Amino acid sequence: MRWFVAISLFLASACASPTKVDRPDIERPMGRAANTATAVVEAAPAAGKCAHDATMFRCVRYLKNYDGDTITIQIPDVHPLLGDAIAVRVRGIDTPEVKGKTQCERDRAIEARDVVAAVLSKARRIDLKDIGRDKYFRIDADVVADGKSIRDVLLERKLAYRYVGGTKRDVDWCSRPASSPADAAH
Repeated sequence: MRWFVAISLFLASACASPTKVDRPDIERPMGRAANTATAVVEAAPAAGKCAHDATMFRCVRYLKNYDGDTITIQIPDVHPLLGDAIAVRVRGIDTPEVKGKTQCERDRAIEARDVVAAVLSKARRIDLKDIGRDKYFRIDADVVADGKSIRDVLLERKLAYRYVGGTKRDVDWCSRPASSPADAAH
């Protein structure tokens, strides 16, 4: 995973100076792309608290989510190839499947999806902590919205169970009580 962040930071820093590179005798091409990238890189230090490092992407932007444990985000200040519309798997849990075997599972999947959407769409700040890659090459991370772990929110509402890989448990989602609609707002 460190290579992913290293490449991202390299790509961002490669565009830091629109006119010269490290050697003053070599001119860099000017153009819209160079100016755009420069503006992004120059804006990053002002953000300060939102600077990324090898284990964390800070101040990401929520775009959408498919279910309770798969979200799509935008990572600011990272090359668009690596940072736009990136799938993220919420680390350490499994949630019901939208295309599950039973109606109860499908209902709980929609409930989990809606809870995650409500929390993330209202969040003032979203961070991805302890980042890595899963077996499908998605980012695997602890997703934290305004200091609250999405994993913990879903576990508290019984819309997820702990999962760290391997064979998934066969869960009877019908036996799990549904959250009240008011719970989704918190």
